[in-house]
Amino acid sequence: MFFYILISEFVFLFLSSITVVFTPDRLEPYYIDWENLIETSEIFICNAIQKFLIEHFSNYNNSIYYFYKYWRNNYKKRPTKFMKHLLKEYENIEETSLKPFPKYINNFLNIIKMKVKIYKTERNEILERYDDKDYFLNDLNKKMKNSINEFLDFQNDDESDSDSDSDSDSDSDSDCNNNDIVMKDEDNDVPLH
Repeated sequence: MFFYILISEFVFLFLSSITVVFTPDRLEPYYIDWENLIETSEIFICNAIQKFLIEHFSNYNNSIYYFYKYWRNNYKKRPTKFMKHLLKEYENIEETSLKPFPKYINNFLNIIKMKVKIYKTERNEILERYDDKDYFLNDLNKKMKNSINEFLDFQNDDESDSDSDSDSDSDSDSDCNNNDIVMKDEDNDVPLH
């Protein structure tokens, strides 16, 4: 009984305290409030997940640019045919891939296709803008961040700058609890919409 009381007292003291953590990668310490761990750490945890996802999917974005450039060089003179072929090749790769691709990439490529289709007189200019790596990646990164923020149910600050069709109906600034997201693509879990 004495042992149980001692352990209970230790757990009570441990759980009712605040821990200060010093790490070499941060100038400021961070604090862990053991009583309200989930509530106080939600923003920190969500930001860490967001940062990881952005770094992870940025690799996809670079690959997609080089994929775009490869097919663009083969179809310089025929913009509409180029976009149809690009999407067809992308979908073929996506179907045969062992891992599902994030949906924002397909959405992004379809947006370019629609721009080329709608603005017939400016087709080449539109594609020439996307030929520029910085322009392409900047636009694709906006779509990626919108998708990640929507997945995490973050309020999206870049949404007004983007011309994507992504709608974030989130009212919270840092809710990480979006239970309405369907994350299945046949047999695999898909990390993003």
